[in-house]
Amino acid sequence: MNRCNISIFCYICTMNCDNKIQKEAIAKHPDKWILAMSIDDVSISYTLHTLLEDDSLLSERIEIESSGESYLTRIENAFYDNPILVNNYARVSVVFNTSNFVVVPHDVVKNNIGEDCFRQLFPTFEGELLVSLGISAGADIVFGLQEGIKAFIERTYDKVSISHSLTVLTDYFYRRNRLGNVSKMNVTIIANKLYICVFNRNGLVFSNLFDFRQIEDAAFFILNIWKEKGLDALNDELHISGETTYRQALIDILRQYLAFVMPAVFPSSLLKVGRKAMNVSFDLMLLSLCE
Repeated sequence: MNRCNISIFCYICTMNCDNKIQKEAIAKHPDKWILAMSIDDVSISYTLHTLLEDDSLLSERIEIESSGESYLTRIENAFYDNPILVNNYARVSVVFNTSNFVVVPHDVVKNNIGEDCFRQLFPTFEGELLVSLGISAGADIVFGLQEGIKAFIERTYDKVSISHSLTVLTDYFYRRNRLGNVSKMNVTIIANKLYICVFNRNGLVFSNLFDFRQIEDAAFFILNIWKEKGLDALNDELHISGETTYRQALIDILRQYLAFVMPAVFPSSLLKVGRKAMNVSFDLMLLSLCE
């Protein structure tokens, strides 16, 4: 083994050892820690941090095994195979990244017709419907999960909030975009998904997510919505956050058509939680902040 390989091996061993020590400390006093979790079809990503010390963030991604069993059973197995997920934490926030959802004005949910809107879009869906309240932006999300998942999460934790990832992003960007005279589009890249929120001086105009395969497809979605919502190519702003793998390439394409395209500002308050926060998905990053 050459010197370079030895250095890499030692770094990995040190990192694994640090994680093990940190997990042991968490297991002793879970009531001092805050758990944030993002669940999609193939993985569970989570962060743990405590307000009692700086730079305490622990983050990991767990693959949900692809087997013939139901999605609920596979999630349960992922939890039981990773005991750190089933402690009694001070606070737990869980977001689901699912494409079965509809964004509706708050009054729609208030008047108990949100489920009807969902059924119009997904008439064959079989499962349980949940409401993710967007308190700040005034728009709620009705989304569907397989029957039993919500009950499993609520049995696992004493104190837990369950929402849709798009709610976390929409509310965060709404609060950041209240000032100013220009319209703004916020694009967040998480894995192969685009989360797009559009705001004007009156508030939220559009919120949705799209799957993409190529960066050119992502640019097409963004420019199409930009035109559809009547944004000004010379004056309005586009802010991009999320996956660094795609972000710069997307910015380079969009700057050919729009005057103000820029990376979103990293929330400085996250530096106290830990620099590792910069490497987790943006929805999970905000959930860790309880933004």
